[in-house]
Amino acid sequence: MTKYNSQETIFKITSTASTLFISKGYDNTSIQDIINGAGMSKGAIYHHFESKEDILQAILHSHGEDIVKTMHSYLKDNQSLTAKEKLRGVLRKNWGYIESHQLEDMMLSQNKNAPFILGALQVSLKRSAPLIADIMREGESDGSLSVHYPEECAAVFFLLINFWCAPILIEGSINDLEKRLKFLQHLMETMGADIVEDEMIDHILRTYTHVEHDQGGQM
Repeated sequence: MTKYNSQETIFKITSTASTLFISKGYDNTSIQDIINGAGMSKGAIYHHFESKEDILQAILHSHGEDIVKTMHSYLKDNQSLTAKEKLRGVLRKNWGYIESHQLEDMMLSQNKNAPFILGALQVSLKRSAPLIADIMREGESDGSLSVHYPEECAAVFFLLINFWCAPILIEGSINDLEKRLKFLQHLMETMGADIVEDEMIDHILRTYTHVEHDQGGQM
């Protein structure tokens, strides 16, 4: 278990590890690489983390906390919106309009690395999905949504948008991705949550078209 005794030291370790995971790959990065990159002793690293996997979990946890904080900030500033409008706004801010940052860079560099996939899945289901479910319940009250199973609906949405609709994890062409996104849009509408906008789909397709081009056509 991570020992949070010095936030500054922990941040330096996780930042160094993130950079190394992107440049060298998770499997090819050793604890010694992180020690050297952070300019710390082995004892200092192990005082806060028990293993490389522990460092990865801390990185994913921090990313999840950042997303939730951003969501809470958006909701606080837009309390007058309906639940449906809030959800669409949250998606624009956090997923539909994702700009490149460390977690996405790591996911791209790791492709199908199991620790990243599992860790990101656990964080999204534990931290983000419950907040989305709460907004869906709010939609029942204001009449903008009609979701009978908000917890399950939110979990399914995250599973599909973050993994099934991620070409870096599920092989396929941009056309395949478009079909998946259109299906997700239809599925959410069927479940009473019309929150996946055409503009969001278009942005995701443009983003991954750019990624595919940068990778020489290989997803």
